[in-house]
Amino acid sequence: MRDRDLVHFHHGDAIALLALMRLRRLHASVLVSFHVDSWLMGRSLRPQTIEGCRVGRPATDWFQRNLVAGCHSLVDRLARRLADHESFFSHSAARDVVGTKRAASATVIYDGLPNIDEFTVSSLPEATELLYVGTFGLRKRAHLLPFVLRETQRSLPGARLRIVGAAREDQRQLASLFDSLGLEKSVIWEGRLRSDQIPVFYRASQTLLVPSAYEGLPTVILEAMRSGLPCVATRVSGNPEVVEDGGNGFLVELDRPNEMAAQAVAIAANPELRERMSRAARATVARKFGLTRLVDEHLELYSRVLETTRKSSGAGGAHIAC
Repeated sequence: MRDRDLVHFHHGDAIALLALMRLRRLHASVLVSFHVDSWLMGRSLRPQTIEGCRVGRPATDWFQRNLVAGCHSLVDRLARRLADHESFFSHSAARDVVGTKRAASATVIYDGLPNIDEFTVSSLPEATELLYVGTFGLRKRAHLLPFVLRETQRSLPGARLRIVGAAREDQRQLASLFDSLGLEKSVIWEGRLRSDQIPVFYRASQTLLVPSAYEGLPTVILEAMRSGLPCVATRVSGNPEVVEDGGNGFLVELDRPNEMAAQAVAIAANPELRERMSRAARATVARKFGLTRLVDEHLELYSRVLETTRKSSGAGGAHIAC
């Protein structure tokens, strides 16, 4: 790092390197970016009971969960102390990390995606009303999906859910929930896929479900909306910064599968609404979450950081490490 004027870290993951730089008094200016608040992320992993079914690790593990979350939070706080500058991937993350007052002047740079035309989309698979794409930790609230599907089928008896991100045998507790509600034939498990294999499923669905308890700025929402797929997402974290309630999708309160199902039915049962939301979703991503904008805003931020460094040190030239 001796020949670098600016080093860009994400969270405190490289705290050892950052501390070493400070101990050796290297001149490089340090920028740290935060996607989420580690403590709030940890809190979203608390066990939950829904309709008598206990989901998540036992309550006796609360010490371990809090210890891990606390350690991550402490490392992030130390990174902030050692860094010269900080930025955030959403306004929500900024508020969570530095508080509402300081967040008002914080640097926020949204994530960005390449244009969908850069992907080659093969023939579409069989269409489904509902789609879930992602991981399956408690924070993602995937265990609510069986109840969302059940409520959806009360209005749309033939509705089906496609799950991308795991095979049935990998998620036995979730699969058993579907089975106990008599929904096993209404679920299509696609398993784990590469990112370039997923766009076809966005195009073959009517609604993306995002029941998460805590997020930064979910890439899955951006990817779906780029393909014109409306989302029904929880009103948490960075979700409202992407999903405009009633505009390009719907927002619902956390842990309300009935509300999520009602909005999914509204989209599935109304082709005119679905088409309007689809156009709005594409427009939102093109306007706010393009890859070119992401690069331009980071380059502008780097220039500002380097200018501050030059003024304080009188140095010239610039080398950046990310």
